[in-house]
Amino acid sequence: MIHTGKFGSISFFYKDKLIASSPLTKYKTLDLHYKEASMCIVDGMKKGLSIEKIKTLFLNNLIILCNRKKYKITREDERYIVMCFMVLIKLKFYDFEDVALIMGRRK
Repeated sequence: MIHTGKFGSISFFYKDKLIASSPLTKYKTLDLHYKEASMCIVDGMKKGLSIEKIKTLFLNNLIILCNRKKYKITREDERYIVMCFMVLIKLKFYDFEDVALIMGRRK
């Protein structure tokens, strides 16, 4: 399901399949998504994790969530998937244009 805010949404794709979306609003902007991803990376480094370990951790969690077939992805899972994608984009594992699509609101 695509979650749309006042300014549209960001949709994320895994293996060419829509996996998660996040609404774009006045307060939840693309810049805020990047800031939250940066804070996750910094928190991991404060706990003693290397950049590679953080990258591996988020990639493994993303793969597990995206490949699970028995259980439906909940809204909370979607929020975590969005964060995983944003962290991996920030760490340059993924290119934004390869995994995400920003869709404006229809008028």
